[in-house]
Amino acid sequence: MISGFDVKKIQDNLEKIKEEQKLYLKGIENILIRGVRNRFKDEEDPDGNKWKELSKITLDMRRKGKGSKQFAQGTVKILQDTARLKNSIIGKSNDNIIDYDNLQVSVGTNVEYAKIHQQGGVSEFNGNIVKVPQRKFLGFSNIDNQNIERFTKSFINKIKKLLSIQ
Repeated sequence: MISGFDVKKIQDNLEKIKEEQKLYLKGIENILIRGVRNRFKDEEDPDGNKWKELSKITLDMRRKGKGSKQFAQGTVKILQDTARLKNSIIGKSNDNIIDYDNLQVSVGTNVEYAKIHQQGGVSEFNGNIVKVPQRKFLGFSNIDNQNIERFTKSFINKIKKLLSIQ
């Protein structure tokens, strides 16, 4: 003990803080992934606006093609014909304790057709030029922000306790 400080306890708590930080970033990542998955379930963008309905051409293709089972069951879901896009959503956190300016969490996909659906635009499909409506699935919703705020408050309270700050 030096001048009233337990150096070992301080070192142990600093290690615990590093671990809490990693858990915090992973928790934020999970909140954001859950938000994106909910947008697929609810078929709406981060602002709560419903995605544009499927076009007649898309519905006809689903009736005849790989989505015919869902079509027959009346369970046709927008952007979920094969669930490839929905299931590709992943997160990554950079929890570099040394570089506090680069702490970050990102959530996204590497599916090549994701961008056209996220942003909307014009694309070629089976030799035809088609207009693809924007069906935004990435982004922050109010619920995401509320969950992050609640999670952050909990994290701060844990850190205060480890620092013995009341």
